[in-house]
Amino acid sequence: FNYHININDNIRIEPFVGMYLAYGIGGKTKLTYVEPLYGLAFYRNEVVNSFGYDSFKNFDFGFRLGVGATFYKIYLGLAYDISTADIGKGYYDGYTIKNKSFSINIGYSLLSSKKLKNDFNRIYPLDK
Repeated sequence: FNYHININDNIRIEPFVGMYLAYGIGGKTKLTYVEPLYGLAFYRNEVVNSFGYDSFKNFDFGFRLGVGATFYKIYLGLAYDISTADIGKGYYDGYTIKNKSFSINIGYSLLSSKKLKNDFNRIYPLDK
């Protein structure tokens, strides 16, 4: 759901809230852990597949909250996603693993909002 707040004909603020559904198709995860040997700590790195039998779940679901702004035809948006699903499959005892992400969106509108409004009113007239 979003709401458009028109500051003037060229500037618009658009707060939004909603849900997201994601499916992971690939990726790598870098694991770093300490291996003690003779009283010394050695750091080991291992790269594994992010999704699979003993990795993270592919499906994720959560909520998105953000705000966008349109300046003339340029769009700039900020969003934060919060997962509700535990993607750790219970392999990690005592831990719940959830995604959280922050995103920045930049775009350019090929049509003006005034043209879109006129086209919409022509197809679906509000006045009868």
